Amino acid sequence: MANFCFAEQRRELFEEALLRGWWQSCIDFPQHDGMPQGLLAPDELRPEVCCISDDLLYRTLVVSAWCCGYTGTEQVCERDRFLMATALKPMSHDEGMALLRRGIAHDTREIEKAWRSLCAAMPVFE
Repeated sequence: MANFCFAEQRRELFEEALLRGWWQSCIDFPQHDGMPQGLLAPDELRPEVCCISDDLLYRTLVVSAWCCGYTGTEQVCERDRFLMATALKPMSHDEGMALLRRGIAHDTREIEKAWRSLCAAMPVFE
């Protein structure tokens, strides 16, 4: 069963991919050598997405969001990145993602800003 409809839930898919990139960045801390893994993100998310009519558009959305999340941790001070990594590393992927989702549930301004930037660069996503 799909969790996201590419035709109707692009913004939600963007947020999910961004959070997965953020999670991976925390797991990679302090090395940050996982950027190439972002190219695999579309394949990892594909079973959770339906109605993909344009594969290139789908991959562009997911890779852009994932990389945005991965590099977004650089805006956080090193002490806070250390604390996030310490909290997330012992968790399973699902537990870590649930924690991140709860953490951003009350304030999605940065994700919304990133989404608007992508839409401005590629109006096809609006």
